[in-house]
Amino acid sequence: MKRLLLILPAVLLLSLLAACGQVPQPGTTPAGTSVPRTSVWGDPAAYVGQEVTVEGVLEAEGQGRDVRFFLRGTGEARLEVSAWAPLEVMHPPSAGTPTPKIMLDYVGKNLRLTGVVTQAANGYVLTVAQAEELQSTE
Repeated sequence: MKRLLLILPAVLLLSLLAACGQVPQPGTTPAGTSVPRTSVWGDPAAYVGQEVTVEGVLEAEGQGRDVRFFLRGTGEARLEVSAWAPLEVMHPPSAGTPTPKIMLDYVGKNLRLTGVVTQAANGYVLTVAQAEELQSTE
């Protein structure tokens, strides 16, 4: 009987958490956590709707408003990413105010990006929530 009284609260708690969606199912990542940095490269479809962290070098394709940004991982793997900074600054800052970074300032840089993978019409896009410039290892 004592054993039952000890197990019952644990079972009730797990049932409650499962009903609220807080217990991760096998192969999924709980909201608010990041998956390993390299696992999204091979199969971004498996991470749609999940927050991931990836590292790589930012590339740009296109011009003007048609520019698209991609993060290149090791080898040929790359993932389209959303812009997290302005594409351009229209008015120069006032004297003594530093010019804000624009997206082109990040092109060619080694970055760590965190965001949510979404499905787009032409593939998958990482909607960037946080960007960090990493020190070059060269």
